[in-house]
Amino acid sequence: MAKGSFLPFFPEIYYKAAGGIGRHLNRLVGDIEELSLVEIQERTSTKGVFAKGWSFPFNVDDHKVILGIFLRNCFPLSPPDVYLLEPHEKMAIQYPHVELSGRLCLLGPQDNAYPALNDAMCRDLCDHLLAATAVLLRDNFSRKNADHFVQEFLSYWANFCRLKQTPMKPRWSLLKISIKRSRVVSHLTLTGDKKAGYLLAENQEDGVAWAKNVFGPDVKVYTQPAAFLWLKEGLMPGLYPLRNKHLRALLSLADDAAAEVLLACTPTKRQKAIRKVAKGRRNDLPICFGFDTEHGPALAGLLALPPSRNQGPKTSSGYWQPGMSNLIQRQFFGLGGEILPFNITRVDGDWLGFRGGDDSASEKKQVLSESHVVLIGAGSLGSRVAEMLCAAGVGQLTILDHDDMEAGNIGRHLLGVDTIRGNKARETSRALLRRFPHLSLNGIPLKWEEALNIPKHKEELLGADLILSTTGELQSNLFLNRVLVSYSRKRPVPDTIFAWAEAYCCAGKAVLVDFASGCLECGIEVGRTVKSEACTFPRERLLKTLVPACGDSFMPYGALEMNPIASMTAKFSIEVLLGEVESPSQRVYVAAASIISAHDGRESDWAADFLPPRHEGTFFTAPWDQDKGCHVCRS
Repeated sequence: MAKGSFLPFFPEIYYKAAGGIGRHLNRLVGDIEELSLVEIQERTSTKGVFAKGWSFPFNVDDHKVILGIFLRNCFPLSPPDVYLLEPHEKMAIQYPHVELSGRLCLLGPQDNAYPALNDAMCRDLCDHLLAATAVLLRDNFSRKNADHFVQEFLSYWANFCRLKQTPMKPRWSLLKISIKRSRVVSHLTLTGDKKAGYLLAENQEDGVAWAKNVFGPDVKVYTQPAAFLWLKEGLMPGLYPLRNKHLRALLSLADDAAAEVLLACTPTKRQKAIRKVAKGRRNDLPICFGFDTEHGPALAGLLALPPSRNQGPKTSSGYWQPGMSNLIQRQFFGLGGEILPFNITRVDGDWLGFRGGDDSASEKKQVLSESHVVLIGAGSLGSRVAEMLCAAGVGQLTILDHDDMEAGNIGRHLLGVDTIRGNKARETSRALLRRFPHLSLNGIPLKWEEALNIPKHKEELLGADLILSTTGELQSNLFLNRVLVSYSRKRPVPDTIFAWAEAYCCAGKAVLVDFASGCLECGIEVGRTVKSEACTFPRERLLKTLVPACGDSFMPYGALEMNPIASMTAKFSIEVLLGEVESPSQRVYVAAASIISAHDGRESDWAADFLPPRHEGTFFTAPWDQDKGCHVCRS
C-alpha cells in the first residue's frame, strides 16, 4: 500500500459506492480521469485523507476549469469533497467559498443527507454536486456573491494572512467594538512567558491588568500606540493592503478621524520610546480596523513597516493624505514598506460573556457588565455560582470566605488539589481571573461580619448591587439578615439572596428577601427550621457523616448533585440584577423522587403543591412567607 494511504472504514460499501460515483461522473461529463493516491495527495495537499478521486474539465458559461471529486475514508457517510484544481491559486482570494487548497465550500449540514448507498443515490449525489458547483462558480464569475467577502470577512482575511506567511505570536483584543469610531489605542508586547504574545487594549492600564491576570505578575510589557480605524463599509479582497502605499485605500473607507489617528500613532511621535526598545525591535506602526457586517462586527489588523534603506523614501503624490507631514508620508505612505497582516482573537467581555449577542440584549449586557455582586461563601455551591456569574458577564465580583481548602473539598469544588491550604476566597478569585481576565474580582479571606468592621470592605459590601450568601449556615444567615434589616432603616442596602442546599442536595433554594416586609426570618420556624422545606427526611438521616477528628463532619453529596442548585442560583441572581424578579420570592429545585427516596426521604406537602406529576427533577418559583408578626423586619 502506498505511503500515506489508508483503508476505508467500510471497505465493501466504500468501493461499491465509489464505483457508482465514477460511473455517473463519466455519464455526466464524459471525460474523467481517475487519479492515483500520489496524485490525490499532490492535488489536494493532503496525506492519508482520500483514497479515491477523479479529475475532469468543467464548463461554466464561457469559463473552463478543472474539477476534482475526492472521497474520504468515511464515505458514503460523509459527502465527497469538490476541488477546483485549475486555476485555484488565483481564485482562492478573488472568489468567495474557494479555500487556499482549492476545495469548494459547497455542502452545508443539510446536504449530509445524500448518502450514496445504492446506484440511484450515487446518481442523485453526482447531479447535486455538479449542480451546486455550477451555481457557485457562475455566481463567482458574475460577482453575484461578492458581498460574501464582507459577510464572511474573517475567513478570507485568515487566508490572506496564510498567503503572506507571516509567522506571528497570538494577538488578542480587549477593544470595545461597541465604540464605532477611529481612535488611538494601546498595543502591548507581552514577553517572559512562552504563551505570551500581543494585546490590543483601550489603554495601557487595562492591558497590563489583563496580562498579569493571564500570565502572572512577572510578565514583561512593552506598550506603544496603535491606530484603530473604523471603516464605514466592508473591506473587499481587492483592497487588502500589500504595501504601505495601499493604506491610502484603507483610509478612504474609514471615518473622518482616521488620518489624525494615524498621525498620532506614527513612530515620529514616540522617538524617545523607540530608543529605549531592545535591539532588533521593528520600528513599526500597528493598525487595527473594524467594520459592521450582517453577522456582527469584524476585526482585523496589520503592521505597517517603514521602507528598508535600499527601497528609499520614495513617495507619490497620488497617495498623499492631507494632514500628514512629509516625513510621515515618506515613512508609511511611500512606494516602499511592507504590510504584515494578522488575525485578531477577541477576548473582550462583550465577546467572551455574550458572543456579541444582538441589539435586544445590549441593554442587559450593559447592566451585567456594570453590576457588582458580593458573594459570601466560596464552598461547593458558592464557587460554582461564582464561575457562572463570571461567564454570564457580571463585571465585578467580591468573594468573602475565611475557610481554607481541604482535600475533602476537591470532589465538589471548583478548585483543585493545587489550592489545598489556600484560602477559598483568594484561590477562587485567582482561578476565575485566569479564565476571565477582563473582569474585576477580589477575594477577601474574612468572615462577612469581620469585613463589615473594616470601613473599606463595609462600603464595598453595602455599595454592591447584590449580596449573595451561599454559606448554607442558618445561624450566620439569620445574623446577616438582622444586620441588613438594621442598615436598611438608615441607608439603602443591596438586594440580598440567601441560597442553600437541603440534605443530600435533594433540593435547593435561592431566596430573595425584602427587608421591609419579607426578610429571611419571616420564613423560619421558632425551632429554627425553614417553613417551606422542599423535602423531609427521618431525623436519623439528617445526621452528618462523621470523620475521625474532633467535631468534624460532612453531608455526603457530589458535584453532579450540586450543579442544578448552582445553576438555579446563578440564573436567579442574574434575573434579580436585571430587575426581572419581585421580592420577596424564592426559586426552588427538587430532585427526582427516586433520588429523594434513595435517602429515605420524600417531597414535602408544601412542595407537592408546586410539583408536576412524575417529574425527573424540576424548578419552580414560589412566594417567600411574609410574617406580619416578624420580630425582625416588623418591629
